[in-house]
This record gives sequence, C-alpha cells and structure tokens, in this order.
Amino acid sequence: MEQDFGIVYTRENGNRLKVTLNEFRGKHYLHIRDYGFDGDTGNLFPLPKGISLAPEEVDSLIDILLQVSKSITKLRNPNQLEFDLYKEE
Repeated sequence: MEQDFGIVYTRENGNRLKVTLNEFRGKHYLHIRDYGFDGDTGNLFPLPKGISLAPEEVDSLIDILLQVSKSITKLRNPNQLEFDLYKEE
C-alpha cells in the first residue's frame, strides 16, 4: 500500500521533493524525499536524501512547522498583520 501525495517542490537542480505514505514491515511511514528524474524513461526515482516519519511523529512535526511558517512570514513581511486562524475559543 502506497499513497502518493505528490510533488511539493521542484529544486533548482531538477530534483523533486515528494511526499508519500507507505507500509513497511506492518508499520506506516510518511516519507518526505528527494526524487530524481530519469531522462531516458521519464520516471521519477527516490534518492537517498529524505526523511521517514512514523505516524506518532507527524502530529508534533505539523505543530512545529506551523510555528516555523509564522516565523518565516514575519521575516518576509515584518509589517504584516497576524491572525491566528487555529485558535480555539
């Protein structure tokens, strides 16, 4: 079983950053991995550069990525108003 969530970014060198979910030895893993493009066959193939996460690691990573995203937005646009869309009332 593999779910391909697609290419999230194409790097300057032509490699693609791709997200997939698969099962290995009875356990599911989220993969964020670089893929190369085979010019002869037109197929993408996984490269060694990447990360695999167990399901219990994904939720905490999402929380941190949201914080990082806010910090990046502030660095790029220091005068932008900030709204917390995820705040529960």
